[in-house]
Amino acid sequence: MPDGLIELSNKIRPESPDEESSHRSEFSDGSRPLSIKQFLYDWVPPAYEHLCLWRNAEISTIENILIPNANLIGNNYFWFGLNYRRKPAATINMLRMQIEITTLHGTFDDQEIMQIVSSMVSINGKVKDMILDTSFTELMFYARHQIPTSDVLTSYFKHTRSKTFRCYPHDAAFLEIVLLGHWLMHTSIKDYRLDSVFFFGQDPQNIQEVEYYFESSIEPRSCIRFLVTHKDTEYSIQYPPKLGDQACHSALHHAWSKTNKNGCHSLVFQRKNETINCIVKPAPWTTAYWAVELAQNALIQSEMIEWAMTALQQTKLNEEIVVKMPWSSVVRIRG
Repeated sequence: MPDGLIELSNKIRPESPDEESSHRSEFSDGSRPLSIKQFLYDWVPPAYEHLCLWRNAEISTIENILIPNANLIGNNYFWFGLNYRRKPAATINMLRMQIEITTLHGTFDDQEIMQIVSSMVSINGKVKDMILDTSFTELMFYARHQIPTSDVLTSYFKHTRSKTFRCYPHDAAFLEIVLLGHWLMHTSIKDYRLDSVFFFGQDPQNIQEVEYYFESSIEPRSCIRFLVTHKDTEYSIQYPPKLGDQACHSALHHAWSKTNKNGCHSLVFQRKNETINCIVKPAPWTTAYWAVELAQNALIQSEMIEWAMTALQQTKLNEEIVVKMPWSSVVRIRG
């Protein structure tokens, strides 16, 4: 901790059918209090990763909310900005934990906040390994409580889930391949594995959306999520997509952070009867080219090569690199 900073309180909110659990601690050096909140963010895809820094016009005008700034700690990005209440805040997602630090009064410089996060370690290494080895399906709140899904935004593009939906999570290791293929072709991504599949609908016989959750074998737990809906249904992903009110770069149907060249990435595309929103948690390797190639290969349709090349050209990448890089370097399709 920075000099003089001591713990004032340490509280755990237990899980209940109405609320997820979280851990919150508060520290101060006598004049500068700050809070640290930790929780498993599992109710929707973290649309921009920097959850508490979303621009929210209902609480503060968008003009008064800074664009979050990304800083790398290991393989995870640490974001600085203002939270909903215009308090200086920072957030990082690592080891399946969403960590939010808020300056309640006074000022901490970025290096002091970076020092706090960089020094964080797991209280119990065995428990940490057990959590990371457990399917996200088993950890998430929806596995234990049948409550309506959240209707918060899921990406840079406008898409929210209906509050009439329920979530039906499944461990991918025990899910029949025929169910996987019903929505999205069974896709194998280099250095990622399919961990969980989530079905959404009013009931199990009326599924409106499926989410495929891939986790990284390099950095626990960087992820890629494919949100899949049938075209032209009431709650389908909008296509062509429309950007939300978050500041981002965009090219064709690809949007990503203005302050981080490696994402967060949101890509929307179609194949056959499905509309798909691919959301990528940023890591040092998730460049714009990598993200577009990922989407193109997931579709494996010849006409998508033109879509991907157009997107790459609009990101102003080096054309020689585009030509030389093989399309098959990221994704492998089994069968």
